[in-house]
Amino acid sequence: MNIDIVNWSISLSVILLLVAIIKIFNMKHEKRILSGIQSFAREYNSKISIYDAWDRTLIGIDDKENYLLFFIRSASGTEVRQMIRLSEVKECRLIKTGRKEKYHEESVNITDRIELVFGFHNKQKQNVSLEFYNSEYDRLNLTGELQLAEKWRDLIMTILKNNQQWEKQARTLVKQNAEAVKAAEIQTAVPQPA
Repeated sequence: MNIDIVNWSISLSVILLLVAIIKIFNMKHEKRILSGIQSFAREYNSKISIYDAWDRTLIGIDDKENYLLFFIRSASGTEVRQMIRLSEVKECRLIKTGRKEKYHEESVNITDRIELVFGFHNKQKQNVSLEFYNSEYDRLNLTGELQLAEKWRDLIMTILKNNQQWEKQARTLVKQNAEAVKAAEIQTAVPQPA
């Protein structure tokens, strides 16, 4: 009976030790990943407040001050770094490109690319594409890239919607102030009866 308690205690200790080691490893790994995108953000005097990492890709946003989006992707021996000022963005679209293939007499949908495409208020500025998945150099199976792209599209669209509301309020205030200044100028320009 005492041997069972000792074996049980040893087994529990080993399990707890393994869980602690895995947790420490994950924390160090996450810190190392976050440091890459944080240093990129510091180049623009920003701080990442929300981020995700998968495969060889990082995406993060400073949604507190500057509303900048940062994206780092390593693929095919090159690293792509993108910074997007969300104040300049008009729209963000999720584009999923694929094809149908025959597999055992059934038609199967194959995803080739998943990307977020940004259009800008300034029509002269070309659209920017952030690639979340490309079958040419990513794993053959999707591992949550579509869900991540949807999450980031929704987050960005929420920020854009809030910015548009803020800009509308600001324009209204500017217009009201201009009308008030004009009314005050008219009032001071009209001679007062003696």
